[in-house]
Amino acid sequence: MKSYKLFTEEECKEIINFLENRNKWDYIRRSEPNDELYAEYYVSKFIENDFVSDKFKKYIKDEFSFDVIGANVAALKYLPNFKFGRHIDRSYQYEFNKDFLYNINVTLNDDYEGGEFWLDDELFQDNLPGHVYYYNSTQWHEVKPVTKGIRYSLLCFVRERDLIIKEKKSLI
Repeated sequence: MKSYKLFTEEECKEIINFLENRNKWDYIRRSEPNDELYAEYYVSKFIENDFVSDKFKKYIKDEFSFDVIGANVAALKYLPNFKFGRHIDRSYQYEFNKDFLYNINVTLNDDYEGGEFWLDDELFQDNLPGHVYYYNSTQWHEVKPVTKGIRYSLLCFVRERDLIIKEKKSLI
């Protein structure tokens, strides 16, 4: 996977400021059946045709063999002790994510401690602020607990229902 800077450091700061000023965060807390904390974070969704969603749409169009109708983008905010346990995003149990294909992530800041991103049980080292990284929605991944500061990231799900297949050009 090649490294691609989707947002400048200044844009990352502007996105964080926008999110905090807008202050439309939904608190998510999930526990395992044994009451062990599995995930705790805040999420804030972006609307279509805004700066962030448009950048993701362009990235998808340029980097994949398909285009999408819309970019489903959300911001995630992890406070100290917040985490997201090991999981797979494509799930046939739920209508929302039964057709997830790819997860596209962008870390917005690096002034926190902990909060490491693990992909297929290996520490993912290349999550620099503003850089995009993606993986198949059937791969195991997790965010370890944040120990200091606040971790901000963007997440875009590519779903089958949103695909637009690019036309193949004829060689004749």
